[in-house]
Amino acid sequence: SRALVVPSNYVRQRCLDLFDVPLNHTIVAPAGVPSAFAGSHPSMVAQPYLLMHDDHPERENARRIVSALEKHASRFPYPVVLGGPGAEEESALDDRVVFIEHCPDAQLAGLYQQCAAFICCGRGDGGALRIIEGLGAGCCVITPHSPATTDLVADGPFYYNPESTSSLLQALGRVLDQGPQERGQRVRHGKAIAARFGISSSVRILAP
Repeated sequence: SRALVVPSNYVRQRCLDLFDVPLNHTIVAPAGVPSAFAGSHPSMVAQPYLLMHDDHPERENARRIVSALEKHASRFPYPVVLGGPGAEEESALDDRVVFIEHCPDAQLAGLYQQCAAFICCGRGDGGALRIIEGLGAGCCVITPHSPATTDLVADGPFYYNPESTSSLLQALGRVLDQGPQERGQRVRHGKAIAARFGISSSVRILAP
């Protein structure tokens, strides 16, 4: 190819490292937030709930996290809305899990906006698409710490060590223990970061 379009400087550097693609042959074009996310939307799921996304088809990390939440149900007594590839094929992880795969932008924005926290299970695709969507919609995002993510969204999300379930639970506790003022400040900060990426007119057809 004559040029590569990549979602971040991190991916740009990885292309150089892995494929010896010169930097002047790559174009950085970060993902934008769908225009529907700018408005306020209700949720199709009763509050409170946790929203999760795992882009791994076998949901290894999601299963581990849901299991940890079940063990600490007295601390985190929230149902979990889980989206991503293959959701319709799942029977159940436990009785508190709701699966959603195909979701229009307005409904997806409502899920983000009304959730107690959005947990991104994947280790990053280099574009931080779901994280940018969550920040732009105005929710508190919890995501694994990775160079690809910090390169794009800096201190917008709450980070956790993907190798440690206790690290995830600590990050979730920090989100849920916020007062209204602190949460409001965090949401505004996340929206400001997401606004740097502009508005995307592309249609989202997958759940968060």
